[in-house]
Formats: sequence, structure tokens, C-alpha cells
Amino acid sequence: EPSWGVGMLYEHVALLRRDGFAACVLHHRRPFRPFWRTLDEPLGYLDDRDYSPTADDLLVVPEILAATDAAVTFPGRRIVFVQGSFLVLRGLGGRDGYPDLGYRAAMAVLPHVAHVVERHFGLGATLIPPFVAPLFFERHETERREQRVLLVSKPGYAAAGLPDEPIAASLLERAIARRPTWRF
Repeated sequence: EPSWGVGMLYEHVALLRRDGFAACVLHHRRPFRPFWRTLDEPLGYLDDRDYSPTADDLLVVPEILAATDAAVTFPGRRIVFVQGSFLVLRGLGGRDGYPDLGYRAAMAVLPHVAHVVERHFGLGATLIPPFVAPLFFERHETERREQRVLLVSKPGYAAAGLPDEPIAASLLERAIARRPTWRF
């Protein structure tokens, strides 16, 4: 399912590789590749015969996958990457916090998410701010872009009772109202 949360993982791997780290995106089964994003990042697969992580390896796990067998049995260090605090409970698999699963560090994308992780789930969280990747601005030089903002949220947000979409819509409508050439 297209997701910027997944996109962030790919972008982080690209940044790590640019800075000289041997990083890859690890998926459960071959031949998975996101169809919605061009890839240069190397991919690894848990079901490959030559997949053999060591105690020297580091695995960064999205919050929704924190309690999966592949994450919990990983022999190296593990960090949980919390992008959506509303997914934490689902990803903990019934545990009270990340230390119960063997995690010793966390990353969070926003200050309030870091606070939730620290206050309720047992780990200090390093803030890793979200960003908009250059791929969102790629276009052909001959194309003129409309000045338009589209707001699309995942159905799970509303189903979970989260007010994200109405709040974002209200903020965007006010900001766009001050820009007569823009549409929302």
C-alpha cells in the first residue's frame, strides 16, 4: 500500500548509503518492491537463503512491526522507528513497552510522538524529523504545475477516531485562503 511512512524508510536508507553506511531495506518475502516509487536502494529479503544477520548488525523496525518474529529474533541491536504513535499498541503485540521486546532505543518523527514513546512505552526517543523527499518535486522542465494542495488520509486514521484529517483540512484551508492563486 503506498505510504510515505514506507517512503521514509527508503529515503533514510538512501541517506545512510550516501554517507557511507552499508544499509538496505529489508522485506519479508522476495520479490516485493514498492510499485509506487522508483528505487535505487538495495533490497534484502528475510526469505533469502543467504540472509544471515550478525550481532554486529543494526535493525531499524517500524513501530507496526516491533513484535514480529523477524524483529524479535534478530541477533543484533534493534531500534524502533515510531512514525505514527497510534500504531504503537498494535505493533507491541500485547506487550507493555519496547524494553519487553528487547529494544534499547527509539526514533520518533515528531516531538509529541517522542513524548508518547518516552512517557508510555519505556524508551527515550531521538527525534528524527520528517521531510519531503526531492522525488515529490520532480517534474519535466516543460510542465507547469498547478498551485494546488491535495489532502488524502488513510482510512485507518478516521476509523481509529483520530482527528488528523479535519485538523489538517482546517489549517490548510486557512493557509490557502491567503494565497489567491492556490487551490485546496
